[in-house]
Amino acid sequence: MGTPENSESVTTSLQLEPILGIESVTKFYEELKALLDANQPIALDGSAVENIDTASLQLLTVFCLELQARDIPFNWHEPSETLRHSAAITGLVDTLMLPEAA
Repeated sequence: MGTPENSESVTTSLQLEPILGIESVTKFYEELKALLDANQPIALDGSAVENIDTASLQLLTVFCLELQARDIPFNWHEPSETLRHSAAITGLVDTLMLPEAA
């Protein structure tokens, strides 16, 4: 059978919410699960993140690890300073594969 010759990978983008807290972790989980189920390359836009709590950071970490385990390509678009700082103080910059600050 094989794959169609004209099949192209489509990158799916996810704009992270400005406030990622425990009260929204269920909705955040559902969004991330849908992206995993789509099995397409993903662009994570973290530019709007103003506040992220530990629960959301843990969920994002598991998501990134699962993307890596499934060999699903992903990249970050302008992660905010808040997101970078939260990842840095928890030792998750490398796990999240956050790019260097510009």
